[in-house]
Amino acid sequence: MTNSGKLPVKKFENLMTNSNALAGNNSERKLFWFVILSVLLIYLLYPTKNFYWDGIYFSQVIEDAGGLNVSLLHPNHLFYNVIGYVVYQTTHIFGWQVRAVYVLEFISSAFGAASAAVFFFILKRSLETTYLSLTLTALFAFSATWWKFSTDADAYIPSIFFLLVAFYLLLPNQPPRPLLIALAHSSAMFLHELAVLFFPVAVLGIALQTVSLERRRRITFVLQYALTAFSLTFGTFCLSFYLLTGSFNLKNFLSWLTSYSPDIGFTLDLWKNLVLTLRGSLRLFFDGRFNFLELNLLNILLLIFLGAALIALIIKVAGSMNNVKEIWKTAARREFYRSPVTLLCAVWISTYLIFLFFFIPGNTFYRLFYFPALVLLFGKLLISSEVLRNETRQWRAALLIVVVALSNFLFFIRPFSQVRKNTPLWLALEANRVWSDKTIVYYKTLNSDNMLVRYFNPTTVWKPLESTIGENSEMRLQIISNGGASVWLETSAIDLLMSSAQTAEWLEEQFDKQIQMELTDPAYKLKFVRIVPQSSGN
Repeated sequence: MTNSGKLPVKKFENLMTNSNALAGNNSERKLFWFVILSVLLIYLLYPTKNFYWDGIYFSQVIEDAGGLNVSLLHPNHLFYNVIGYVVYQTTHIFGWQVRAVYVLEFISSAFGAASAAVFFFILKRSLETTYLSLTLTALFAFSATWWKFSTDADAYIPSIFFLLVAFYLLLPNQPPRPLLIALAHSSAMFLHELAVLFFPVAVLGIALQTVSLERRRRITFVLQYALTAFSLTFGTFCLSFYLLTGSFNLKNFLSWLTSYSPDIGFTLDLWKNLVLTLRGSLRLFFDGRFNFLELNLLNILLLIFLGAALIALIIKVAGSMNNVKEIWKTAARREFYRSPVTLLCAVWISTYLIFLFFFIPGNTFYRLFYFPALVLLFGKLLISSEVLRNETRQWRAALLIVVVALSNFLFFIRPFSQVRKNTPLWLALEANRVWSDKTIVYYKTLNSDNMLVRYFNPTTVWKPLESTIGENSEMRLQIISNGGASVWLETSAIDLLMSSAQTAEWLEEQFDKQIQMELTDPAYKLKFVRIVPQSSGN
């Protein structure tokens, strides 16, 4: 993992002085670094407060690990927690008492900005135009789902970074590097298993790079990549499973390797899958709600700017509608459909689209794994048209980016960077005022909402409520006493007690009707009540 993280550095240093990559123009280089550093700064300024539950789970694992050990290994994201733990402990060595979730957010932002840098190099190599490369890099960086998860605590962005490195190494007109490609691809798979679907792209890319060689050498290069990637990845997963279990059983290993949450999985509802696929593809670029917008001075000014940009874009696009058909005709004449980059993007997109059409199609963030190919394919279509090359620049692409970025910021990113009322995080922070290190919370099952409340109240003690409590009066007495601690019941524990008349009556007698916490938003079901013995009054 450490070596793979250094993989692109020398290559990028060469690129910065290579006229094919960056025209050799100082002003262009300064503009490039301004854009990349601006992306990182914006990510860091607006980290999300709407945490995806995976990130909270990973953060809890990291903080509970107690050392660099096998408890950090996860079959779907093998080394993600390991990387997070190392960075988390490093911050503490320097005296920064930062929670793991914020460390993971920083990692995502750093990889998000680095991904934008790699993607710029891919665009510059593929399109050979600085303006469009910078514009599409901004589209990539500030599209809704990429922007959101570049500010969240999760494994998707770091994994896709290594896929982008692999894709850069696969670009045509450069010598094949099967071992480096295998290393980059394996690194991506160590962070998220969905990266395995990049395999056909890698095989095709190496085949296209070696098209002028004799057949035996072409096969050799492909086999070098395939065997290296398989051996490195499969061997590492096997070793990890052995370290976790102390033995190796092939059936159990395969079950562990392909495990996922039992409430999600494959679905064959074709119409629903199609609707979710189309919706998810759109949400990659745009997301948010109008009712999320808060009317303050900054937002009003940005809203006016957004409206002006949108009007200007509509006018410019409407004025060139006669050229739309020419784009497709010219693209065909310029052999757009036969371009190696177009072919690679088509395989990249179609492989993931087919799989995700049936596997949890409602998870938009899984579509990030083919999102770079969508943007690159869009760029290839634009650059293949005579319209873009020959007419006076109309700045339509730049206006499009302004509209995309501002709308996502106003209606999606900025609202989620704040603690919104009647959300689990809001309730978790409210609980900080009531709970202490002498608080015990009983639950029946852990879910995304109560795990978040637990994480942001780290001094509290959480205990599972036994299903036999209905027949066990001693257990109920123990809950009440608990050595003078403040005892609370969470939603799942309340539901369990209310499921029988005997325990429901007991709960009605014991809970404090004056002090309880609950969300009123119907989107959430989260409630906490305090248990106070009837004999103690209140």
